[in-house]
Amino acid sequence: MESLVNCDFLDELEPSTALHPKHPLEKAMGRLLVEKCGKMRTPYYGVLLAKGDNPEEVKMKRLEMFNEVKKTLELMENELKKKGTTFFSGGSVGMTDLMVWPWIERLTTAYRVLFPGENLDIPKEMISLLAWIKNMWEVPAIKAYGLKGDNHAKFYAQAASENCDYDMLLTKGA
Repeated sequence: MESLVNCDFLDELEPSTALHPKHPLEKAMGRLLVEKCGKMRTPYYGVLLAKGDNPEEVKMKRLEMFNEVKKTLELMENELKKKGTTFFSGGSVGMTDLMVWPWIERLTTAYRVLFPGENLDIPKEMISLLAWIKNMWEVPAIKAYGLKGDNHAKFYAQAASENCDYDMLLTKGA
């Protein structure tokens, strides 16, 4: 089952803690942004799974895929600038923020840990996006349950092996 469907269901189940905006147009705009940000899925994994005939070719393919990821990051940066708010959802975290967060959570440090020195970071010029990331790490649910890039990198490093530890956070702690 899709996580977005589950989140929508739970959000509507308990209206007193609604994460979607009440206005239908704002809700639709948030969902559209989530869809646009979801397009980073293919290039995101393209960076992780890049192949080539030699290490330099692999690095070039990773950079090519990361440049595709950056297109979504630029969209996010521009949206935050246009809104002029702390979060995509306004002054407090909302459904749009929480639905795009997992990609950013993984991206912010996993690449740096897995591919040191390849400059696969969110550009420092993306001030609004970087501020949003900092603010997201202060959201109580993210603070309590968010995974740092090291955990993502450990998982990705062993995911293709026959001995992938899918329960690594349960057995070794986060």
